[in-house]
Amino acid sequence: MIVRSTFTLVPDVVDLAADRAPDTLVLAAGGVTDGRGLAAALALGADGALVGTRFWASPEALVSPRAHERALTAGGDDTVRTRAYDLVRRLDWPAGYNARALGNAFLDTWHGNEDALAASLPDAVADYEKAVAAEDFDTAAILVGEGVGLIDDVRPAADIVHDMVRDAARILNKDSVQR
Repeated sequence: MIVRSTFTLVPDVVDLAADRAPDTLVLAAGGVTDGRGLAAALALGADGALVGTRFWASPEALVSPRAHERALTAGGDDTVRTRAYDLVRRLDWPAGYNARALGNAFLDTWHGNEDALAASLPDAVADYEKAVAAEDFDTAAILVGEGVGLIDDVRPAADIVHDMVRDAARILNKDSVQR
């Protein structure tokens, strides 16, 4: 699988969409957590951005306060792309589309050992489901992206949107204001 960075992928997709389907909107995704990320997405030609982890850290998200607390102390390098959680959650995603989660004892054991996990799946699923019920995040997943390192609070979604748009507009208008 070929992996492309946002800075080269988004302009290529924007150009492709403009050529083949001009009415198609393009959203940039991955790591957009504040106005800087939104401004970057727009500067790359995207029509907007898909925001995940930043909204995960809002009271509107169906997330345990204990998970919020744990994630807010993490950095982007504390996340891992893994198939292990898809296996225990019995999700059949295509190869290459792995979840990103905070590292923990479960991933220390099973990330990179997915064949062994698959071989012991019934017991692993039972252990995982118990951990989810108990909010034991040494086993249960906290599914967040690398942008988690840029987030230090849980805020209402409306406030997040307001601040992202305000900050992106300020960044994008700097050049025109200085002239």
